[in-house]
Amino acid sequence: MLNYEREFLLSILKGRRVKERYYLYRINGKKYFEHVIIMELMLNRKLKENEVVHHIDGNKFNNDFKNLRIMDKREHVSLHHAGLTKNKGKIPSNKLDPKKLEKIKLLSKTILKKNGLPNYEAIGREVNISGFTVARYLK
Repeated sequence: MLNYEREFLLSILKGRRVKERYYLYRINGKKYFEHVIIMELMLNRKLKENEVVHHIDGNKFNNDFKNLRIMDKREHVSLHHAGLTKNKGKIPSNKLDPKKLEKIKLLSKTILKKNGLPNYEAIGREVNISGFTVARYLK
């Protein structure tokens, strides 16, 4: 049993707070995000230093275990923030795995909208990144 599991269950009775658009619990003076607690309870272990919990549907309040997924920190940054801070948005600043980038390029020729342009959202779902990130790599 994880050391905060009992305290977490008891804290549910006291309610949760919202912090940085996430549900947050204070247990013995320490802050815990609900999505992290849920994932750690599901795994029965603490997250590794390079792991983060990703909300699949993008809704930070949807902490249903089916909506949570562990990701490597670098992949998570690429998913949400590729190219947002460097190069004035022209070239992504966070590099995707070359194999994934090649797959994106191939999918961009086959997964199209009615107007014949690539469907960035559908391509993103295929490779587990956002449609926004797909668009940045294809432009």
